[in-house]
Amino acid sequence: MELESQKEALRSRGLGLAAVSYDSVAILKDFGTRKKIAFPLLSDPQSSVIRAFGILNEADYPPGHLAHGVPYPGTLVIDAQAIVRSKFFEKTYVERFIPQGQ
Repeated sequence: MELESQKEALRSRGLGLAAVSYDSVAILKDFGTRKKIAFPLLSDPQSSVIRAFGILNEADYPPGHLAHGVPYPGTLVIDAQAIVRSKFFEKTYVERFIPQGQ
């Protein structure tokens, strides 16, 4: 995952890093192990958090679609009080913005 390469630079700026997916804990554990991801991969199987942040991609994956529950790809910067301070999202997974830790 692209974020893994930026993990230390982000931490040096006082930022934590986690990813949220609608995938199960087992799938995320396997993915994290295979890709050597050392930051938390959080399972949101009902897409509750994804919906709460307003990033559920229902345009491409409506209810009933196999991939329903997928969020738009992007980045949220959330402070210690759970306030969103910054966000950047793409419409598709074709191109992704990668936060730079510098």
